[in-house]
Amino acid sequence: MSDNQEQEYLEDGYVKISRRVFSSKTFSGLNAIQKLITIYLILMANHQDNKWWDNHEKKFITIKRGSFITSIDSIKKKIKDKLVTTQKIRVILSTLSKMDFLTIKTTKQYSFITIVKYDLYQDGESYINKPNVKAVTKQQQSGNKAVTTNKNVKNDKNEKKKREYAPSVFLTKEEYQKLIIELSEDVAKEYIKELSLYMKSRGLEKKYKSHYATILAWHRRDEKQGKVKRPQDNENQPKYIPKKAPKLTAEQIEKNKERVTELVKGFKNKFDIPQASGESGEKGG
Repeated sequence: MSDNQEQEYLEDGYVKISRRVFSSKTFSGLNAIQKLITIYLILMANHQDNKWWDNHEKKFITIKRGSFITSIDSIKKKIKDKLVTTQKIRVILSTLSKMDFLTIKTTKQYSFITIVKYDLYQDGESYINKPNVKAVTKQQQSGNKAVTTNKNVKNDKNEKKKREYAPSVFLTKEEYQKLIIELSEDVAKEYIKELSLYMKSRGLEKKYKSHYATILAWHRRDEKQGKVKRPQDNENQPKYIPKKAPKLTAEQIEKNKERVTELVKGFKNKFDIPQASGESGEKGG
């Protein structure tokens, strides 16, 4: 890249599509439109845990990595193709569900979809190339075995490599992802900080063999004691703010008054309630 050429950056992230789709029974059994819809479903899935306000149930629900909230109309609007009809979307969702490609829970308001093997296909560590070597002689076979063994050892070391997510708290990428999935990202980070402070304050940096197991144990302990940390407990977490009642115009207020007056009159007439003194009607002599 030349000095004058600026780096181009792409927004909204990306997803991985495995070349195994060429030999996949699931994918090869779909027609062109169904394959297009399937790819859009993968693109719509959350790449990390998120919180979503269910306006019908009036509460936050957790949308896990690989899942998303949608509807038939939302999918249709997202794809923007005349060939993608409501019926075709319904059929492919049912088909993919039967193939165990996704699970779907439907309510009157929305559909909750989860891509079953999202983590497997979106984790870069799942795409480790295996040596494809055909030995011709015994010497080549022994040489290839040595290369394969060395490479496998190297891969094992990479898988076990841990990163420091907080002072003295070490986790593998896989362990961190599991914590995010099970506890949510905000909660996982809180426990990581808590474990770091606890070990530092007591000089216990080398006491725990598995920080991942320790965090899960702490979370289950808090769960039993009713002290489970939740994302909405965080002061920085955006909370649901109910909508303010719209301001009424003078005309609307007057119409509401008239309507209330008519309702009251109807109520009095129905139950034959006498009018109070001072109201319109015949005056006593």
